[in-house]
Amino acid sequence: MHTPLSLKILPLWNYNRNVVKQKRTEDSVHWDGIVEEQFKTTSDLLNPLKFFGNPLVMFYRMWQVYIDTKSFLDYDSIEPYFAHEIYIKS
Repeated sequence: MHTPLSLKILPLWNYNRNVVKQKRTEDSVHWDGIVEEQFKTTSDLLNPLKFFGNPLVMFYRMWQVYIDTKSFLDYDSIEPYFAHEIYIKS
């Protein structure tokens, strides 16, 4: 399963899987789900050495994640977005 592998390999701070049960309107795009992968710092996500680990394990871990995600994702149709959470206190 993908979640245990992600939690084991990647420096995730938080991980949420959300199932989309129905479209909001008939014209809405159909999505099966929305996954949030959250990291403490931007560097944890964008630096391959922090994301996958040191060079001795990095390429093996990249291969593991690729093979795993390829088994359930259609790379031509997924839409990854980078977002930044902002806390607003009132």
